[in-house]
Amino acid sequence: MVIICSSRPRSKSKRCDSEGCSKKVTFSPSLIQVAADLRDPKMGARKVRGLIKAGHELRCDDLLLLSSDERGESRETWQGRSAIIRREPVWQWLLDQE
Repeated sequence: MVIICSSRPRSKSKRCDSEGCSKKVTFSPSLIQVAADLRDPKMGARKVRGLIKAGHELRCDDLLLLSSDERGESRETWQGRSAIIRREPVWQWLLDQE
């Protein structure tokens, strides 16, 4: 299992003062699980369980499952814990990184 803790901008706002405008960026932690292939239901369930468990233990709500081709968002439940997991292809996620 690979879980990467990263940060991504949560909100952007401009703050202006006498010296000019500057951007203020607030970061939000994300948990990212990477899977080469999610066609096997057992593999997908194992990856989802890992994300839900790590998200609960680390108190992180932004859960992302990267794979070769899946995209979307779904609410998943495991042992009474519920979380929203975003799914995105790895190539799309890489293109979206700044």
